[in-house]
Amino acid sequence: MTRKLIAATAAVVCAALWSAAPASASTAWRVQQVPAPGNNAAQLQAVSCPAPGICFAVGNSVATGTFTESTLAERWSGGQWAIQPTPSPGTGGIDQLTGISCLSATDCTAVGIIDTQTAANGTLVEHWDGTSWTVVPSPDPVGTTVTDFTGVSCASATSCTAVGVYDTSGHRPHELPLAEHWDGTKWTVTHVPLPDGITAGDLDGGVSCPSAIYCIAVGSTATQPLAERWNGTRWTVQATPIPVDAYNPFLSGVSCSAPAHCTAVGGYLANGITASSLVERRDSTAWTIQADATSGGLTGVSCTSSTSCTAVGGPAEHWDGTSWTSQPLPDPHHTTRGFAVLGVSCVSAVTCTAAGSYGKTPHPVAWHE
Repeated sequence: MTRKLIAATAAVVCAALWSAAPASASTAWRVQQVPAPGNNAAQLQAVSCPAPGICFAVGNSVATGTFTESTLAERWSGGQWAIQPTPSPGTGGIDQLTGISCLSATDCTAVGIIDTQTAANGTLVEHWDGTSWTVVPSPDPVGTTVTDFTGVSCASATSCTAVGVYDTSGHRPHELPLAEHWDGTKWTVTHVPLPDGITAGDLDGGVSCPSAIYCIAVGSTATQPLAERWNGTRWTVQATPIPVDAYNPFLSGVSCSAPAHCTAVGGYLANGITASSLVERRDSTAWTIQADATSGGLTGVSCTSSTSCTAVGGPAEHWDGTSWTSQPLPDPHHTTRGFAVLGVSCVSAVTCTAAGSYGKTPHPVAWHE
């Protein structure tokens, strides 16, 4: 989760600078009002839109005074956002939903993290059946101290994949990529290899599954972006290029419109100093770096076809099959503290919803085009 938060911080700083940039020729983005629970601080970390006019966004809220974190889910329907009751089963006051995938208006899976006090952080899975959100049991890898889910993608009701990171226990603990698979009955931990010579890494950038036997998950190691493919049976590492003079490169979002048509976004420090965005595209043979329209880091991406992707971070930007074009996002409520955009979901080339937070005391916000 560390690198995703770095990208989010860059988005907060850069959004205020880009919000006044000239509008692009594409459809304009509009701010959507999103309620927060009581007077709590809150943020949205992911969004999924299964159909036009229907979106679900998830995140967390923080109680004023006690600073207790609770899960948060909101639904867009009938032209407005409304809070949905969600379980917060943790016993340590830290409950978050960090990823969501909706197959329909009555079938969503959200993942995140809970604090169990006695066993540190653990995985959290919740399911929406059209009526209520309920907790679905999910295992943690044996011998872990901290386990985080950061993303999920469902190809069908009987095939979902959730990814993230876990910390090993013992004399020399370190982070390792986490992946689990849902077969319609239960969640099962699946082994994720690391590149040769690498001993630590994560899949904090999430996962995209255009089919039950094709998923791409992304994240990073200490020295390079990390991409892995699931073929329905096992994970394999895919080689990812590194920008020249890049320090700490990471991938924080991925979307596959079809097998062998995937786009991943993230960022890095150029020459170890300047925050820069990173976009990589996968065809049937390899990942390649694309020139994009922004700088400062990207946090999420959604592709509806091989010629239409929308990425978010500071401004949004759109891929039309040839090049990326910047799409400035309006500043919610003229905040002087900037805003963070952490997720995006598109149902067509010109219909997307992005979600995040704004202000010194975070308040949930969404944008729509």
